[in-house]
Amino acid sequence: METIKINSSGVYVELLQSTLKSLRFFNGVIDGNFYTVSNYSIDGSKVTSNNIGMFPRFNGTLKNINFTNLNVNITDDYGDKVYNGGTLIGLADSTSKLENVTIDSSKILFSSNN
Repeated sequence: METIKINSSGVYVELLQSTLKSLRFFNGVIDGNFYTVSNYSIDGSKVTSNNIGMFPRFNGTLKNINFTNLNVNITDDYGDKVYNGGTLIGLADSTSKLENVTIDSSKILFSSNN
């Protein structure tokens, strides 16, 4: 299980964001230490999973963190896929926990070319 604790230097925020870009499944604890992660975007056309979000699939604890301006853009070229999508979590397992988490000014845009 991975534990990430965010501090004021931003080092862990960068680690978190670089980890999330290649992440499909997170199983661990993130303590945001009440900091804010801002301006995170996901281009769903470049995602190979049907679970789309900052955490595509989540089975852990996320606590003491704020998110603002999360944007997810999903384009389905053929109109034939089923998506689990959210700005923060695409698919959460039943044991997942969110404690003291806020999300502001965020959106999901879905479009189909079919």
